[in-house]
Amino acid sequence: MASIPSGCGSFPPGTAVAAYAVGCMRQPGKDLRKAVLIAGAAVILAGVAFLLLLSPLLRRSLESSALEMFGTRLAFDRFKVDPLHAAISIAGLKLYNPPGFAPDQVMISAPRIEVDFELWEYLVHHRAHFKRCVIEVGAFNYLRKADGSSNFDPFMKYAQVDLSGANGPGASGQSSPGDFQIDELNLTLGLVSVTDASNPALGTFSTDLGIRDRVFRGVDSASKLTQVTLAEVLPALFSGATSPAAAPAAAPQADGGAGAFP
Repeated sequence: MASIPSGCGSFPPGTAVAAYAVGCMRQPGKDLRKAVLIAGAAVILAGVAFLLLLSPLLRRSLESSALEMFGTRLAFDRFKVDPLHAAISIAGLKLYNPPGFAPDQVMISAPRIEVDFELWEYLVHHRAHFKRCVIEVGAFNYLRKADGSSNFDPFMKYAQVDLSGANGPGASGQSSPGDFQIDELNLTLGLVSVTDASNPALGTFSTDLGIRDRVFRGVDSASKLTQVTLAEVLPALFSGATSPAAAPAAAPQADGGAGAFP
């Protein structure tokens, strides 16, 4: 005789077959609900795990990119991603010298970086779109050897900055927009320390750039971000030179201290 599945309730005598049929119809529904609950819990746990791992994953990605692109070591005192507000907060960024220079010396230090980004666009399209980016650079340490090579060379090459032209330092070309966009960049630049063994007229000196909250809009590639920063720093590096060829290029600016790229 067919047995009645457990949990089907009681049936009058002689209706075991009907009870069995009803039990077979009810049981898959319970299994489906259980499977949906388990799948939902797994998705939630995976989402929580992703959010918890987002900060270290992004941090390691930036560290790896700096090493791969420039051969430099990148470190942070604090790196925090807030996925609920789509924000990144960085404190104590330190970018060390590239190969050929003192590896333990910090080349660029930034005490504060705040970014508002499009999380969905990053997750789905793998595109870094920043609605607002605040960068406060505390110090640059520029080193130039007697042979003319400097610790900034990898960045100048990446940003397509030409130091050998008759018009002085400036962008030698425009990079095509890629998977990168900053709608509004707020840039603060502090101290620049220069040690130039190739030019006795410059020697060693330090100067405060005094750039506070300079705003740029439409920075649509990582190389343009580098161009913007170098355009502000290079005049200080060449301020002691007397040759017309070393005259600094003007930073891209508009009225009110705002710059924009076409």
